[in-house]
Amino acid sequence: MNQAVMDDIARLNGLNVEMPDNIFPRLLTILMPLAEERCMLITGMQSGHQSGAMADVIGALEQLSIAYQHHKILESGASVTSAHLATKTFRKSGASFLIAIGGGSVLSVAKFVASNHETSSVRTPLILIPTGPGCGALSTRLTVLMDHRCKHCISIICTLRAETVLLSTTYFETLTPAMSIPAFLMGIVNAAEYLLAGGVSLYPECQPVYLRLLVHTYDAWLLGIRPYLKSFNTEYLKKRDFIYALAACAVEIGLLQNKLGIGFLTYLGSAVSYRHGSNIGKSSAMFLAPLLRIREDSLGKEIRQLYESIGVESVDGLGQVIKEICKADGEGLLCSTSDNVDDIALCIDHVLPTLPYAPLSDLEIRLLLEAGYDNTLSPTMHTSIERLETLTL
Repeated sequence: MNQAVMDDIARLNGLNVEMPDNIFPRLLTILMPLAEERCMLITGMQSGHQSGAMADVIGALEQLSIAYQHHKILESGASVTSAHLATKTFRKSGASFLIAIGGGSVLSVAKFVASNHETSSVRTPLILIPTGPGCGALSTRLTVLMDHRCKHCISIICTLRAETVLLSTTYFETLTPAMSIPAFLMGIVNAAEYLLAGGVSLYPECQPVYLRLLVHTYDAWLLGIRPYLKSFNTEYLKKRDFIYALAACAVEIGLLQNKLGIGFLTYLGSAVSYRHGSNIGKSSAMFLAPLLRIREDSLGKEIRQLYESIGVESVDGLGQVIKEICKADGEGLLCSTSDNVDDIALCIDHVLPTLPYAPLSDLEIRLLLEAGYDNTLSPTMHTSIERLETLTL
């Protein structure tokens, strides 16, 4: 990735973050006020507890004499079940705060547990520690404060050396054939959230930069994801994997038309996650749903133009369009899947209109920009936010 693109990403993100060599000092700072509390530590069966971050967390807890209980969750499509089991465990443990280490499903479950234990007077502190490029480290930080239903205190510690890993072609070069299709698509989903949440909703003046990054994301798709998907035969793409191919198809169709195809993917990802609870939906159901605010917010006009360009008169008609796209692709990845297409089309047309919408407040924007990493806003950004807050009083 050249320096110009790196600069664009830094500008969109509003931050220039230097990642520390280890997270131990930061952990001690965050945990110090919680030294008298009990902790529940959540990891996956494979992710999180095998990482160096796990050793740092346990070391910090022991140094501060914080009692903790370690709970491992399933990282498959059973994340809904995992969330409920983790909630019961948290209730019985007597813990008052959570630390989650691992991928997107682990972070989502911890977020679910914390929000379910929150009341109007008591907030459940939650520390999220993403440990890999496929886990939604970027999107976690950008979207975790966007969900208006989650008001608990959140700190996020990123263990990745490079913030831009999801938008870099080197990310796809490091993946091996043993990696699953969802790993590729979650990378695109996370990049989509990053671009939508950080690049447009918060920084509408960066539209030209956003469009260049969209092109860069599409380059990564061409180099890594599309060839990988085509290496599988139709027999492999059974019901469970059809959703991934469909999402990939949506990305390609939208970006080939030089339209806001990422918005297309956002709607599609939210709907299939809600309906199917598939691997792509482990974390994206929680992460993508808040972005549906764009339906009536900053991207409203552009999204409508996208729909008009592909013959969609409203959100309710999107499922039928996807169905027609799949029918036209009889020779490709989506052949012999008419039942699944009908199911997903029905889901999109009936589920999407029911998903919640809540615009970001100026205070939420401030919190979002300052979340994690000990971020500080530029004087210009502080001034603009304060001006907005004054106008809303």
